Amino acid sequence: MESTNGSFLVSAEGMVVPEFAPVVIPVNAGAGHIRMDKFGKRFMSENRPSRHGFGVKEFVLYFDGVIGDFTRLPCFSIFDETTRLRGPLASSGRKFGWFDWFSGYEWSRDNGKEIEKGWIVKGETVAELATKLGMKPAALEATIARYNESCKNGVDPDFERPTESLVAIEKAPYYAVKLFPTMVNTQGGPRRNGKCQVVDPYEQPIPRLYTAGELGSFWGWMYNGGGNNAECLCTGPIAARNVVAMKPLA
Repeated sequence: MESTNGSFLVSAEGMVVPEFAPVVIPVNAGAGHIRMDKFGKRFMSENRPSRHGFGVKEFVLYFDGVIGDFTRLPCFSIFDETTRLRGPLASSGRKFGWFDWFSGYEWSRDNGKEIEKGWIVKGETVAELATKLGMKPAALEATIARYNESCKNGVDPDFERPTESLVAIEKAPYYAVKLFPTMVNTQGGPRRNGKCQVVDPYEQPIPRLYTAGELGSFWGWMYNGGGNNAECLCTGPIAARNVVAMKPLA
């Protein structure tokens, strides 16, 4: 993760902003956005379905063995003034992670405040935007021109993006957000105690009810990097021992 001022992590599911880091913020990156690698080239359909990141990550986590680099880490979501004015970039209508629940931050309706903060990069021309992103201007210009031609024809010959999602990028200024993959995970559920008994709102055990692993995870809203494996290994045997030690009902 980057931690310098003005840096942030973004994916199809969200971004991390240093002011709140490490924080995932859900963003809207649908129609009117295209995804670029470090060289200003598209590499996938931006509307590809994703479940827990799969369907997207395998494209983003691409390693070019010839040049020895992850050429899509970061990648960039590019859009224009029309899309910028369409509404907040970070507004999903759902609660997702620490940012939505606890930060208290309100994203501006026209994304203007976030442009001033540097979270969204702005260029008066495509060439200026490319320069700010460390790309060759001609490469980004060619990619956007080809994409706009696809919008005009209603067909994406490169990645078969759905026709209804082909919205041209043609009104200056132009914008970009830096993208990194994130992992989506469901935590929480019924609370349990040290014996892996499910407890009620008053911390009293519910008879003969136990959980293990992710269901009732003590991590709560915060996803832990081990994918719950360690918690499963610990709580599974505890729950099992207590369950088999119970007396039969009849």
